[in-house]
Amino acid sequence: MQYQDLRQKLIHWETAPALGRPRTQELHEISDFLIATGVRPGELFALRWNDVDLDAEPPTVFINATVIRTTAGGVRIQNHPKSQHGIRHLTIPDFLVEQLRERSKRQTESRTPNSLNLIFPSTTGTVCDANNVGKLWRKVADSIGYNWVTLKTFRKANATRIARTMGVEAAAGPRDAGGKDRLLPGGRRELQASRRPGVPASRPRRTRTSGFEKPR
Repeated sequence: MQYQDLRQKLIHWETAPALGRPRTQELHEISDFLIATGVRPGELFALRWNDVDLDAEPPTVFINATVIRTTAGGVRIQNHPKSQHGIRHLTIPDFLVEQLRERSKRQTESRTPNSLNLIFPSTTGTVCDANNVGKLWRKVADSIGYNWVTLKTFRKANATRIARTMGVEAAAGPRDAGGKDRLLPGGRRELQASRRPGVPASRPRRTRTSGFEKPR
């Protein structure tokens, strides 16, 4: 699969000797999360550990916020996603559950502060700037032969995969507020999304993907 090739090259870049500061080890885990769930980069960097339930059956992540830029040029967490329909629960695959457990363990053992309890904080323990990560990503992607891949490519790849297996409507994201569970292929169930006051409930989906294609 093409994604596996990209992932291996990312890890090789991360672990290769480099002058100056050690290279980030985050890029392959960021891309794993994005392609497995289809969330936006801003939504990813707003996630806190209390937004995931790794012991649930199935394990879930609750998307309820995003990172935005401030007028002063910094970043902060906005307490709702890009749209009112963006508040949703998503099930997460087993490999990502194990990866998140390892990440949690590393953070616990680390001396880096993380006062906001973020899953993907910056190197100083603050809110991660998706623009800065995107700039680094473009530099690395170009160096490993994937200059056409951006962080947003993973969301598109996830939607394409859903469309192929479940239909275009599922990929676009349900918009009704019925709130009833429904069966997915293979007998899996979607979980009902939590509803915030004044915000219509959306129906979350299980997301799975195995690769993506280069534009022709």
